[in-house]
Amino acid sequence: MTRRLAVFEAFLGVLLALTPFVLWPVCSMPKPDGGHMLCWYSGILITAIGVLVVLFSILAWWKSWSFLLAAAAALLAWLAPNDIIHIAGTGWAVGLCGMANHACRAVTMPVVGWIVLAIVLIGIAGLVSGFVGKR
Repeated sequence: MTRRLAVFEAFLGVLLALTPFVLWPVCSMPKPDGGHMLCWYSGILITAIGVLVVLFSILAWWKSWSFLLAAAAALLAWLAPNDIIHIAGTGWAVGLCGMANHACRAVTMPVVGWIVLAIVLIGIAGLVSGFVGKR
């Protein structure tokens, strides 16, 4: 059971990684100064976290606690762009556009939210399955 959950979670990690630039892209418009908007950096973060979810899912074949790591990483993919957890550096920040009709707010983040929810639920199920299976 744990391995099937890990495979499904890895699939969702790939889906999460492809979401912001391939499947449901974030805004492609540049800022007036030519730089990237906040959602571009959110897309990079979401893609990187999708890759981490895949790696943690592979690790979950051997260590069931890796489901927890994948769930926590996926949750960060939703919390950071929604500015619940602020991530920024010099000249860049993770966030969303101010306009509600832009692609990042209208399409990308709702899809990311559902994928993250599925990853978290699978992470909980995998963690429980791993502990129950050891008895």
